[in-house]
Amino acid sequence: MLGLIRSTNNSGCVICGKSKPSRFWFCKPCSVQWGVYRKPYKSWPSWIRFLINDKMKENYRNRNAVEISVDPDIIEYLVGEDFVSRDGYFTRI
Repeated sequence: MLGLIRSTNNSGCVICGKSKPSRFWFCKPCSVQWGVYRKPYKSWPSWIRFLINDKMKENYRNRNAVEISVDPDIIEYLVGEDFVSRDGYFTRI
């Protein structure tokens, strides 16, 4: 259960956005105000669990994002081989 309570690379409270210890999802005032302080995860309001789930997805995407530089000479090859440029990035179609 600790994985649901702790955050890996998050410095702001998921409820108010204020600074908090990076290992927790909430600042203490928010956790007390919204009734999640020292309560089991399943008893938390669904909107708070949604915020945490959304932040976990964002952390996962950021952790697994890979950026590589592409040699400009290969761009013509990529365009001709079922790749599409979207917002400056190439993706396979």
